[in-house]
Amino acid sequence: MNSHKKLIACTFVAVLLVGVGTAVYFHARQSAKPASGTFVPFRKLSPLRSPAVSTPAESHEATSAFVAEAGTNEANGIAQRSVAGGEPGKQTTPTANQSAISSDEDELLKEALACMSRQAFDKAIPPLRQALDPTTDAQQRRMIQDLLAECLMRTQKFDEAKAIEMELLAESTGDQEKAATALKLAHLSLQQMDFASAERIIEDTAKQIQTEPARTQLQNGLLRVWQQQPGRLAQVSSNLEEKVAADSTDQQSLELLSTIYYRIQHDYMKAKPVYQQLVFLQPTNTQLRQTLITIYQETSEFDKARGIYEEFLAEHPENADGLNFQIAALYARSGRGDDAVGYAEQHLGGKQATPERLQLLARVYEVAGRLDDSAKVLQTAEAAETNASNRAELRFQQADLLTRQQRYEPAESIIRTILANFGAEPSIKARANSELFRLYQLQGKTNGINF
Repeated sequence: MNSHKKLIACTFVAVLLVGVGTAVYFHARQSAKPASGTFVPFRKLSPLRSPAVSTPAESHEATSAFVAEAGTNEANGIAQRSVAGGEPGKQTTPTANQSAISSDEDELLKEALACMSRQAFDKAIPPLRQALDPTTDAQQRRMIQDLLAECLMRTQKFDEAKAIEMELLAESTGDQEKAATALKLAHLSLQQMDFASAERIIEDTAKQIQTEPARTQLQNGLLRVWQQQPGRLAQVSSNLEEKVAADSTDQQSLELLSTIYYRIQHDYMKAKPVYQQLVFLQPTNTQLRQTLITIYQETSEFDKARGIYEEFLAEHPENADGLNFQIAALYARSGRGDDAVGYAEQHLGGKQATPERLQLLARVYEVAGRLDDSAKVLQTAEAAETNASNRAELRFQQADLLTRQQRYEPAESIIRTILANFGAEPSIKARANSELFRLYQLQGKTNGINF
């Protein structure tokens, strides 16, 4: 591999290390969504909350954050190919043009890299400009342009940085690359408090995007721009409401409203009719239905939430245990503890109950305040369990129940049996010792502890 490509790779590694954002964009930390209608199996979840889900318009946890990232996946791939000397499985030979310019360009990039590593972005600009001029390789040119735009932004030369990003946007081919570049441009506009330009850049680019991940990133970026402007989000919400009133099948407007009301404002009463309409339009979309369950719980409409779980149960009997647990938990949350226990005993108990089902039953007993019954069921589950780690976990749960009843001596006795029977496993031993220390802390007996 020639020195020119080595230096390009090293430059990008250094960018990663110093945090130079060659691809600043609004990062939507949205978990990957299954296709509409794909059922997400329910696990042993807390009965007090439903699973966290997202709609196509929602970003899990980060609908309103600009994040500076050191390179897109594509840029990282280019750097890796540079380190490898070209495409995997291919031997590359520097062209005459590359050989002619590599020496001077290497020196210029070394100089720029040194400046950037000490945060002297102003001094990195001249050598980057000089290195850019003779470069003809498209990938290398884009990398240098990214670095130059970053340095210009760091030195508040926003118009020059935007000019470079506009050129890069025009040359972008893939949806992800277009979205990342458009969001960098929007970020630069926000640095100048030019909200109108930021909105226009994102909206214009969104019209060219076909793939869902890139569309979601742009949508979340647009939401961020709206949030930056006092009163703008309310204005947008009103406009969207008018669109939905005129056309109740306008899914794009509905999805934006769902994100604003549910994820950003946490206004569950406003979010409810929006999600009800989305579910009407997409009746097999599991994620939308799960989110509607959460909204019903937040608005104390537990019967409606339970009704959706019962629909899931009819559609997916293979997930009966988890769904029956959720149904019982909703009875408990609505103040119907006896009904919760009765339902759980009918659907999770019985002589043929597995240790996993008994563990769920114990949880329902616990939520209903019947801690002694919960402990007995956990003991029954442990007796039927053959896996050592699972048996230890069941004993930890028994000890926790006793601890919450301030029955510290029997709780300590159980933890010490865990150490005696399963202490050979380092993780179990560490957890048991931690639980012992917590017990002594609760009793004010931390002096002279002997593990």
